[in-house]
Amino acid sequence: MDQFEQEVHELREEVTTLWAEVEKLTNLLLPILLEKNLVQTRAPPRVPDKLPTWYRSDLSCAFHQGAPGHDIEHCYALKAEIQKLVQAKKN
Repeated sequence: MDQFEQEVHELREEVTTLWAEVEKLTNLLLPILLEKNLVQTRAPPRVPDKLPTWYRSDLSCAFHQGAPGHDIEHCYALKAEIQKLVQAKKN
């Protein structure tokens, strides 16, 4: 393995480690936001009749009360709520 390939390999390992840390923090953040009444969980969305290619029935989202299809790390609704809190804090 030449030096470039080694650097790419090391960077991939670092990214994998960072994603694991982000997932841990995301999983810790929701209970704190719920406890402080800054967000409320949402009703599970309807499961589409024809599942999209990105749909992951093996994952579930705590923000959507355990609904399948995605996990909390990939929950756009939760990210939007957090973004609103950040924007409100700025104002």
